[in-house]
Amino acid sequence: MKRQSFRQLAAWLQLFAAANLVAQDFRIDQVRLGPEGRLEVTFPAQAGRYYRLLGGAQPNVPATPVAIGFQGPLTTPEPVAANAGFYRVEELDRAVALDTDGDGRDDVAEMLAGTRPLERDTPPVDLTSVSSSPAAGESDVAVTRETVLRFSRPLAAGTTLSTAQLYASFGQRRLLTRVELAADRRSATLFYLEPIPASARIRVSLDGSAVRDVAGKAVDADGDGEPGGLGQIEFDTVSVTPVGTTGVVGRVFASELVNGLALNRPLAGVTITVDGAEESLRAVTDANGNFRLQPAPAGTFFVHVDGRTAEGSQWPGGAYYPFVGKAWDAVAGKADNLAGGTGEIFLPFVRAGTLQPVSATAETRIEFPAEVVAANPDLAGVNLLLPPNSLFADSGARGGRVGIAPVSPDRLPEPLPPGLNFPLVITVQTDGGSNFDRPVPVTFPNLPDPITGEKLPPGAKSALWSFDHDLGSWVINGPMTVSADGKFLVCDPGTGIREPGWHGTQPGTSLDGGEIEAECEATGCVMGPIQITRLPGGRFRFELEADVHTPGIVNWFAADAGNAQALAGDLVEFLFCEPGTYNITAQLSPKCGDPCSKTVSVTVTAEELVTQCDPGRLGALPPETVKAGELIKLNLLFHDADDTPPPGDLRWVAEGANPASGIGLDFRTAFCAPGPHVIRWSRQNPCGKQCSGQVAVQVLANPCSLTPFEFNFEAAKPLFLMITNAIILSTTASSGGSGVW
Repeated sequence: MKRQSFRQLAAWLQLFAAANLVAQDFRIDQVRLGPEGRLEVTFPAQAGRYYRLLGGAQPNVPATPVAIGFQGPLTTPEPVAANAGFYRVEELDRAVALDTDGDGRDDVAEMLAGTRPLERDTPPVDLTSVSSSPAAGESDVAVTRETVLRFSRPLAAGTTLSTAQLYASFGQRRLLTRVELAADRRSATLFYLEPIPASARIRVSLDGSAVRDVAGKAVDADGDGEPGGLGQIEFDTVSVTPVGTTGVVGRVFASELVNGLALNRPLAGVTITVDGAEESLRAVTDANGNFRLQPAPAGTFFVHVDGRTAEGSQWPGGAYYPFVGKAWDAVAGKADNLAGGTGEIFLPFVRAGTLQPVSATAETRIEFPAEVVAANPDLAGVNLLLPPNSLFADSGARGGRVGIAPVSPDRLPEPLPPGLNFPLVITVQTDGGSNFDRPVPVTFPNLPDPITGEKLPPGAKSALWSFDHDLGSWVINGPMTVSADGKFLVCDPGTGIREPGWHGTQPGTSLDGGEIEAECEATGCVMGPIQITRLPGGRFRFELEADVHTPGIVNWFAADAGNAQALAGDLVEFLFCEPGTYNITAQLSPKCGDPCSKTVSVTVTAEELVTQCDPGRLGALPPETVKAGELIKLNLLFHDADDTPPPGDLRWVAEGANPASGIGLDFRTAFCAPGPHVIRWSRQNPCGKQCSGQVAVQVLANPCSLTPFEFNFEAAKPLFLMITNAIILSTTASSGGSGVW
């Protein structure tokens, strides 16, 4: 095969070094089709760096890693296709190497160890491995979504996880979070105590060396086949920025028909909000149930449909329509995208008396209200068995009310996907708590299959399906078995519902049940002193030393706090908005036995609230003048005892720049038009206090000049060259020759 060559090729490439975008000279010596038609890229390597070759079918973002190494040439593993392809070389810092295959081991460690950094490694079975939701590299993650780590075996008894071992960060700043370890010690949930930035890459880290499994071994957090290690995953959150005239339209109906007739009943007053932009991107249904959400984000984004505000709802004391979360998609610039793909949303009617209080000390049996069973005798005996103290809110507050309601499968908020044909859907509703700390067993009626008309026989297997609001899809939560009398489908031991929402049954892939913990003996409840640290701006830190108190869950209550009325963990922070004296109670719930509590008080003065909203100061001023297109990097520092930002959202606005806005401590942007420009930032804390700052920059013209270079090409062979993010040339020549660009 005659080789195709490109001579005198020099390019300026935009390079990525760790998380920092830097521009510098980078020379590609040669691009050619080598043996068997595979692309080869040759370049001079720099000390302390390594390189990735990324390819794709689109010219602007070739994003799939196809080769990696400490030096060139980088070669595609497969022959280049006959049509056009687009490639990019990245130069990265070895000291902050990426984990390209998401297996917990960074690229440099894998290359030095002789393993493949583009193929995910499988850890040995004798170590406890870690999986996550969101998964490493996942995109379009909701800004309201918690992070869940699942362990392949239980952690050691008495394990207490905190943000010292498990934490999340955005850029160089740790996010405010708290950790909740499940009662079966097979999973840990990281809850975010501040809004997760949109359009951002979030990194979650687990220090495996500080976490032991039931066998006493350190958890293999980084997946390198050895105990311990620092495991990290990264995921990208969705954009909540409205795009031009993009809009979503739809109608909201009650699941029940009008007086039993085949007529939909529209719901007026239902509120629709975009997660992460609840105050600015919202709509309310009119008398005919119609709504228009405009402007709206483009692509995938998440919403909540709040039926509690609908006309006829008597929340929280009576009957109501529920609050449901959904993932929607919208085409940019299209003003009439249909909500959920169909434009129709159905909300079931939750009857008065459905919600029942749950117990902190005993199992709670939840059944349908008597009037529901009277109208549907097949629902008699259907139940949900909540373990003691298993319901909790994202804030950590325990307890509340739970109820179940039947829903016709064809009258759900969105249609079931093809292949799922439930005879019945049960919605599990609460008055606030959105989490169960262990699987909750549920008993369904064994109803005829909607397709075959046949019931499953006694002992037959089925599966429990649940709608995962974080993923926006239905997933299997575990196996179920038909009871001996053939009347019910019962969860297998150790499995059940993991969170409130929508659930159904249908045979599917079976899953292994978790271990059933043996009953334990009460050990008493002992609490040490509460340490109080006064912070600026009306903030206080409260800590109960973990090695002093009885192992268990610590819940904190401060009814008049501005950031949260209830939090959980050994160390928490409360913010108070007005002068006065406030009581704070810590309640310790041991794994076995009765809880105990302590109460302390703090006094807030008017003087210390003056600094409650700190606008921050720039860590480094930008240059007085920058060139058009040159990257401007800004970050804020705060006058705080621990050098952490005070609560509140931080937003950036740079009119005429790209991007023109941002959220978080760091902001990077560039102006294309010469002239004077201003970058502003502002924040609002949970007390409603607002403050802001700004900086001026002068942008100079940045003329562009290019040097011609020659190239040869061969007939019927693909030709593709690229500089930065622009197409240079992509063609398949009908005849050979040479040219100048």
